[in-house]
Order: sequence, then structure tokens, then C-alpha cells
Amino acid sequence: MLESTSLSRRRLLAGSAMLGATSIVFAACGSGAAPADTGTMEDAPDEPEAKEAAPAMEGESVNIVAYLKVPTELELDFMQNMADPYIAENPGTTVELVSQVGGTADRVAKIKTMQAGGIPPDLSEFPRRAFAQVMQDLAENMDDLVRAAQLDLSVYNPNLLERDAMFQGQIYLLPMGHGGNAHVVMINPTYFEAAGLEYPSADVNDSWTWDEWLEVMVQLREFSGEEVSQWAIGNHAHDWGSWNLLWKTDWISDDLTTATCDAPEMIDCFTRFFDLVHKHQVLPPQADRNAAYFGGQNPFLTGQVPLMISAPRSLPLTYADQALEAGVDFVMAPMPRVEISTADANQHKLGIVYGSQQREATFNYMTWLLHEGRLGKFVRRIPAWIPEIEPFIEDAFQGYSNPRLSVASDALATAVPQYNVGTLPTGDQILTLLNDIGDQQLWTGNQDAATFLKEIQPTVQAIVDDGLAIIREKVGSWP
Repeated sequence: MLESTSLSRRRLLAGSAMLGATSIVFAACGSGAAPADTGTMEDAPDEPEAKEAAPAMEGESVNIVAYLKVPTELELDFMQNMADPYIAENPGTTVELVSQVGGTADRVAKIKTMQAGGIPPDLSEFPRRAFAQVMQDLAENMDDLVRAAQLDLSVYNPNLLERDAMFQGQIYLLPMGHGGNAHVVMINPTYFEAAGLEYPSADVNDSWTWDEWLEVMVQLREFSGEEVSQWAIGNHAHDWGSWNLLWKTDWISDDLTTATCDAPEMIDCFTRFFDLVHKHQVLPPQADRNAAYFGGQNPFLTGQVPLMISAPRSLPLTYADQALEAGVDFVMAPMPRVEISTADANQHKLGIVYGSQQREATFNYMTWLLHEGRLGKFVRRIPAWIPEIEPFIEDAFQGYSNPRLSVASDALATAVPQYNVGTLPTGDQILTLLNDIGDQQLWTGNQDAATFLKEIQPTVQAIVDDGLAIIREKVGSWP
């Protein structure tokens, strides 16, 4: 069944050497093997319907190199479920999986290395916005292909689609599944019942305010002498990216021209956030939190904390899969509301890699993978295909008494775009600044938020100006 042409063999060896990742090639053999039953996609027919077509000539064969984030233990299942059925329907096609490893920056660097070597992958998963991919010549414009195929884009969150998948009104990426840093607040009902607390509304538009959320945490926190013996919440999501969304503010302006880190809303946001640590002592300090306070384990699953923030990725992989086994029940609640309540979520997206020589074939395979959330469900990401979100979550959370699943689906359907730092070409420099200096000054309590945010504004503005120069060189006049 495994078969590779000389072309795919060359690309396999070169790609593996450059990427330091595994690569698997499947080719069409007869009618193709029946996909394995993983419960993550629709059942396929026993015998795929044969197409009336002439045998493919050697020059007509297509090898699609897919650079995707597929866990090692799922690579073979991927080929059986996400490649074989497509291959059977498209004689002459082979699919080569090269698994992504490392963080976002590592994966971007590897694509650039393959491009420089003249063997770019054809299809890739992109966690960042289309804007960033265009700036780095990573993603092909596929607006013409999307429109020719008359794809129904209403199945995606329109807020995230426009911001994440499009650039200057053109479509470069299509959403696959959800990622991000903060989705819902997990509540251990045992603690709430013992404290006589009521659950906040499940309605994302009318749930607990920031002050109501804080009041609950203060009631759940306990002391032994002057030391905290019971923290109210076990994590904080993304300190620099999750919380400002609730205030509808950001580190830099939407047009990417101005550092706004010293805006009154930002000062209020981070003053209140770090008050959780230093004033109210409901959240433990950042440094070595898991090791120092929770024995290196997830404190919600071990029953050590009443509240935990789940990321979109963690909801199925950590809580749905592990909480029941650990004997921990839970109720979900929206993120606290300031100006709004919103998840800090993104959509991992698929796109055609810049330099691919087979746009149409790659696009056809990509849309097959995305249809009704097929690939997202396979890798157990909450799918970006909105009609499939609720069924996926319902299937994942069987066995829990009252998880309030609508909280999870509503949070993603109404999520607003993430912070602007990831869009700016020099945005990683801002994040490095915050991680290095912010950790030293704010997490330790050496500085108050207002002083810190005002002091770093000139440095952030200089980084913004450098990023603007790159944008203007690439696209001309901006904004």
C-alpha cells in the first residue's frame, strides 16, 4: 500500500532533513484502504465510488505535501482517515504528511527554510493571521479559488474570519479549528456548594462582571495565618493578551501605527489584573506556579482549586478527557465581563504555501479536509465550522452532570479577534519585552501597572515604527 514516486522520495528526504520531522507518503492503490474508525469523522462507504476517468499518466500525477500539526501517535491514523479516502476519490494523487514540531516561530522558520531550498510544502497549518503570513511570503492568495468554488463562508465566525483569514479583502487562509488562551471559566461545584454560592448566568452577554467574579474568588480563597492555604483560581490564561480584550483595548492601535499601552483602559485592566495577585491574593504569583504551589500538576483536576480557565485546546484534551477519570465534575461559566465578556480564541487555519506549484490540487484537498470540520475533529480541536461546534462539544462531554455546554459554544461563536501584537511584523519584540521586563516588574510587585505601562510606551512605539517600515515596504502606503 505504501508507495512513493521518485519525486516524493526526494521531497521526503529533503523535507525531513530540513524540518527535523517525520514524513509519510500514501499513494492511491486500487480503491484505497478503508479509513479506520476513530469516531472523529463521518463514516466512509466501504467501497469509494469509482470515477470514470482515464488512468493518470506519469506527468499528471500530483503529490501534495501537507505540513500540519498532527501528533506523532496520530500520524498513521491521519493517513488512513485524512488522506486515503481523498486519494481513492482522486486517482493519481499522493499525499505526503510532514508533521509540524515546535512553536509558531519554529514552524515559520522551517517553512522559510523549505522555500529557500526550492521545495516548499503545498499545504500548511497557520496559527497566526493572514496579515502576518503575507508579510513573510508564507501564504498564497487563494481568493480566486474560494470564489470559483463558491464556498459558504458563513459557517465561520465572521469576526475572526475577516481579521484572521483575510488581508485587504482577499482570502489567504481558511479556518480549521480553535486555539488560543482563554475560553471559559471552569467551576468545581463542590466548592460552590460548600460556600453557598450560586453559579453565574450561562449567558455570555449577561454573566458575572469582573467585580462579581472577584467577589466570588475572595470568598473561595482561604488563609492559614498570613499564608494563603487555598487559592481561588489556578491559572491566568495569557497575561498580556487575554485580559485587555475584556476592556476592548490593546497594546497597539488597530491600524498598527500607535503604541496604546499607556491608554487609561490598559492601565485599569492591568492594575486590576495584578491586584488579583498582590492585593486580593486569589491567584498565585507566576514564577514556578505549578511546581511551587500545586506539585507540578493541573490543580483543578487534583481538586486543589475551585476555579480554572480553560483554553479552547484544553477543553476537549484536558477537561473532557481527564476530569471524569479524575473524579472531578465541573460547571462552565463565561469569562468575566467588563466592557464585554469574550474568549481569547483564535482559529488555526490552513492555506496554500507561497511558492507551491499546484494551487488547484492543494486547494481541493484543503477544502476536503475542512468540510464540516473534518480535520479539526480528527486532531480534537474544537472545529471552526460553527454548525459542528456544538455536536463536537456534546460528544466530548458525555458523562458530566451539568457542564452547561452552551457556554463553550457561545463563547467561540461570539469571540472577538485577539490582540494586535501578533499582526505586527515586529510584534514578537513587544512580547519579549513584556515577558522579560513585565515579569520582573509587575509579577513581582516591583512596579505598579500605571508606571510600567507609561515607561515602556516609547520603546513599544519604536518597535511599532520598525514594524510599520516593513509593512510599507511590502504593501506601499499604510494604513
